[in-house]
Amino acid sequence: MLMVVILDLSQADIVRFDACEAKMITLLERHNGQLQRRIRALDGQTEAHILHFATEPDLHAYLADPYRVALRSDWLATGAVSRMFEGADLSII
Repeated sequence: MLMVVILDLSQADIVRFDACEAKMITLLERHNGQLQRRIRALDGQTEAHILHFATEPDLHAYLADPYRVALRSDWLATGAVSRMFEGADLSII
């Protein structure tokens, strides 16, 4: 399952964001997830992640991971805004 995460960093504390993001990324392997691509716009205002999870339950387990849930207040303090949606690799459709 391919997931796309778009992050609006225009109001974010980038140092806090990078620290919080690093913690969340380490959880992916625990839930059969992989960060396939991480791209930040040259102006630093937007970032995109391409994530892959083996199954939908793996994605849900990642989202509900107690450590990730405990990071919620840290995440909110970053000022970043995210949206996530399921995607498809157009090169294989």
